[in-house]
Formats: sequence, C-alpha cells, structure tokens
Amino acid sequence: MKLELISEYKLRAELSYEDMECLGFYSYDKVSDDALETIIGIADERLGFHCTLNACKTSVYPFGDGCEIYITRSADKRHGSERKTRKTVLSFSDIKLLTDACVFLSDQNIIGSECRAEKTKNGTVYHLIVEHECDSSFADGEPYRLFAVSELCGNDPFCKRGASLLYLNEHSNPLISKNAVETIAKMKKG
Repeated sequence: MKLELISEYKLRAELSYEDMECLGFYSYDKVSDDALETIIGIADERLGFHCTLNACKTSVYPFGDGCEIYITRSADKRHGSERKTRKTVLSFSDIKLLTDACVFLSDQNIIGSECRAEKTKNGTVYHLIVEHECDSSFADGEPYRLFAVSELCGNDPFCKRGASLLYLNEHSNPLISKNAVETIAKMKKG
C-alpha cells in the first residue's frame, strides 16, 4: 500500500489487488468501513493524518489491478483549523429566481440571511446576503451549496456573488432584515 499526503486535509492511498484482499474487499466499489479505518490508522501512524470515518469523505477509483482511495477530512477545531462566519451576496434580477433560491437554500439548512432591493435603470435587483460557516478546507471558504444556486438561476446575469456589503448599505433598501431565506421559502411553499 502506497500512501501519499496530498494536503493537510487529503490523503491518497494506492492499493494493489493483494492489498485489497488483505483488507477484505475485492472490488473498488465495495470498500468496507473496517478497511477504511485500517487505512486511516496506517496513515495516522506513518504520516500523522488524523481522521475519523464520520469526519471524512472518501472516493474510490480503479487503478491498475487495484484501486486508489482519496480520503478528505473536514477541517474543524479538533484538527486545528478555524471556522469563520462569512457573508456572501447572491443577486437576482427576478423575484421568482430569488424565491426559488431561498427554497433551495432553506432545504440545504443555510439560514442566516438578509434580503435587500436595489432600484436600477433595468428594474429591481434583489440581493440575498447569506451568512454561513466556512473553514480553510474549502479553497475560497465557499461551501458547495452556494455554488449550486447559480445553476438554479440559469443564465440570469445578476445571479452571482454580487455587490459589496458597503455598496448595498448605501444603494439598496432592506426588505427582510433577519431570516430572509426561511421567510421567503415559507411564503413560496405556502
């Protein structure tokens, strides 16, 4: 078994077919929790990669006559990284897109939010200010759930990480100052 520490949070394990047999699995798509715990234990001993199964994601791919396993652990205070709160602005040129995004975000348990409206020459732009936890395990500190909102909104040019908070405070009016995602999602769901 070859172990490679890709980053502080990611480990790559390359296993031959013989390694797989020793760990008690014979197909890369049927890796047991016991086998993963053994790999993580060996990685901890050899490389200092501390992780538990409930705090990691695994991806397994065929490789040669065996497989390769990527184990990514979450970053939290137990592993020495800081969790921070961050605000992200999502802007929408259409009220329907805003309500659809709020339903989606509500289902994803993103709750801290504010909604503001800005009058422009092209109409009203709705800004959803979403507060969320982030940590250093995400490249930009952005959780994947917020990226999915842009897919939800199609080609709307205003649906992106939007204006700065300072600009919004000066050029927009508050519509809902607390819990906007939940409030709008409840109104949409009826």
